[in-house]
Amino acid sequence: MPICYKCKLDKPISDFYKRTNEKYYRGCKICEKEMFNKFRKNNPHISHLSNAKQRAKKFNLPFDLDKEWFYANLPIYCPVFNVELSYGKNNASIDRLIPEKGYIKSNCRIISHRANTIKNDATLEELKMIIKYLENNDHTTITGSRLPFSSRGVDGQAL
Repeated sequence: MPICYKCKLDKPISDFYKRTNEKYYRGCKICEKEMFNKFRKNNPHISHLSNAKQRAKKFNLPFDLDKEWFYANLPIYCPVFNVELSYGKNNASIDRLIPEKGYIKSNCRIISHRANTIKNDATLEELKMIIKYLENNDHTTITGSRLPFSSRGVDGQAL
């Protein structure tokens, strides 16, 4: 059985990722994942910029963001929710002010992934309508158990 170079444990070959050349990584899956996550946490610009560049290419949008722009524009706190941006729950996300303009420096900012997901493709008017609905119906969250239809179907019968 191979030995993981990181944790030094004997493990079955199935515990190692296979490379494209029919060889295996020297680290077991657990150690490789830990190293990958640590790398991403210490180098957030790489995955953010790489993913944005792939989306720009896929949708034929301009792209001129770079590492210097990323760190110059990376706030400590999300400008929308005022929560500290971190790796994981409050992960940073590149937001395009006008999506059609693409990933250009003058059109992008960094906010939390949660804020970017919420605003995704909603218009300001749609977001105002959601706020009005929630305020008028005293709902704390859209998926919360306080919704009148949370455990009942359209016809009012229990699900």
